[in-house]
Amino acid sequence: MVIAVLDYAPAGRPKWLLRTLVMILIISAGAAIGAAIGDWVQPDLYIFNGLLAVPSSGAGTGMALAKQTHITAICAGIPAAAATLNAQGIRISAAEFSNRMTLKDVPQTRLISIRCTSRSFDTPLAMVNALIIPYCNNVTGVTALPGTLRRSTTYASAGFVIGGAATGLMIVLRRHQVAR
Repeated sequence: MVIAVLDYAPAGRPKWLLRTLVMILIISAGAAIGAAIGDWVQPDLYIFNGLLAVPSSGAGTGMALAKQTHITAICAGIPAAAATLNAQGIRISAAEFSNRMTLKDVPQTRLISIRCTSRSFDTPLAMVNALIIPYCNNVTGVTALPGTLRRSTTYASAGFVIGGAATGLMIVLRRHQVAR
């Protein structure tokens, strides 16, 4: 005697889909942790980029020499600017100030590039206000042009990629080891 069993239960979900989703979640968590670590260890988290326009003094080497003279004069004011920031509660030495500020001649223009970096968002702007703005106020014809303050994501991006790749590699190696 044969008894027919009718099974109307829904078909079981494929296990591969659940496993894939769990692996994606684990790799995403590893990438997020890598990004957080990268952001935490990045030395220059905030970057100010601006320009300084100097008065026209002719063309060619005369302009390049004039810009180099302005850069030298601005750098001479770094100790006083560092003292101003320390009085405002921003702890920075003249040497650190000098390391965190870059002034470069922009060739074939009347412009000098300004770059200030720091872990704190307000320090680059305070550096510009303590050094560049007073210089512009004291030297006729020199003008500070508007700049941008941005948050750098260089280390966070690298951490995201490395964290995700390392987590994925660990999963693959573990599955390979279990399969043996």
